[in-house]
Amino acid sequence: MKYCPCFALPTLAPGSIMKKSSSLMPFPGSGKTLYLAMEEQAEIGLRVTDLGELVFFSTLTGQPLQSTQISLPVDTTISSFALASENSRMFALGLSNGQALVFKHDYKSTYPEGKRVILPAISYPLGEEPWMSLQSPLISLPLPAAKAALP
Repeated sequence: MKYCPCFALPTLAPGSIMKKSSSLMPFPGSGKTLYLAMEEQAEIGLRVTDLGELVFFSTLTGQPLQSTQISLPVDTTISSFALASENSRMFALGLSNGQALVFKHDYKSTYPEGKRVILPAISYPLGEEPWMSLQSPLISLPLPAAKAALP
């Protein structure tokens, strides 16, 4: 059997490893990351921090697009995080006073002049006031209970 040298020689050559430069893109906002999410087109990300920042950012450049600072009750900190499900895009932040705030991240696509523009938004499906008294840190956000509380 004859082998073409242009195919056989590369497979017989010794292997080599080249180190690529790796630089991590810093996430916008401050504090520790509690949650990271992306919309379905993978163009916009959401970062939720322990300091109550909800930051939408470009996944391509890392530049912040929109930021919301959560208003917490006096002398209260964020003590836990729970996700209802990735599909529902609903999550809750447990507070040190035993209450919780529930949020939903949404994305609306518009097409001005035939070009897609994605607009991120945060909503409060259970209202902007903290709700429910917790006896322990928030671990999960049961979706049926969250949906039942919706008007």
